[in-house]
Amino acid sequence: MITLPRAMLIDLDDTLLASSAAASRAMAMVADRLAADTGLPPAPVRTALQEAGTWFWSDQGRRAHARMDQAGARARIVERALAALRVTAAIDAEALGRWFVAERLRALEPIPGALQAVAELRRRGVKLALVTNGSAADQRAKIGRHAVDRRFDAVLVEGEVGFGKPDPRIFRLALERLGANAADAWMVGDDLPWDIAGAQAAGIRAVWARDHAASAAAGDGTVRPDRTVGTIAELLV
Repeated sequence: MITLPRAMLIDLDDTLLASSAAASRAMAMVADRLAADTGLPPAPVRTALQEAGTWFWSDQGRRAHARMDQAGARARIVERALAALRVTAAIDAEALGRWFVAERLRALEPIPGALQAVAELRRRGVKLALVTNGSAADQRAKIGRHAVDRRFDAVLVEGEVGFGKPDPRIFRLALERLGANAADAWMVGDDLPWDIAGAQAAGIRAVWARDHAASAAAGDGTVRPDRTVGTIAELLV
């Protein structure tokens, strides 16, 4: 059995909640709606949205901006897809972006075993901080949907504290709220540049939860986690 640390910082999206899977389902609904609105066959619409999404999320600057405006990010993806499809009809991309966010929330489910693992970690005496990037409105809606905050000693949301991963300040603030030192803590997350490299730069050992990591979370091959697991539940095996 793994010897657990005194404190653990844990990511939300694709570490505890299957956010990428929910986003895929919501974007498929957007594609179907766009196909109906434009009269185009569904297949090229889905392809155009996928290509626009790949382009959008490939840039770290766009990713950083989008985490505070998820609806706007999806609107930009829709606009790029419409341009690629040469659609000239009036389509309200902003409304589709907001609809996407609502549908993603409805589709959002916990990763199997993840929330149960968090509850067990707390039962074993590990101090826990949820550390998540994004706007207060978006992240609190996700947290509230599955009462994630009830399992944690501290919750830090980028939109509430004013900075997010990989900024070392958010890791230090989480440790401060737990009354823990970096040497006594682990960070668990799916995003290699933000969760893993960010934590390591703050002197915290980092565990990569690999199985639900989106392609954008894979990094460029230069980040080396201290430990890799499929999901957070494996820390209790």
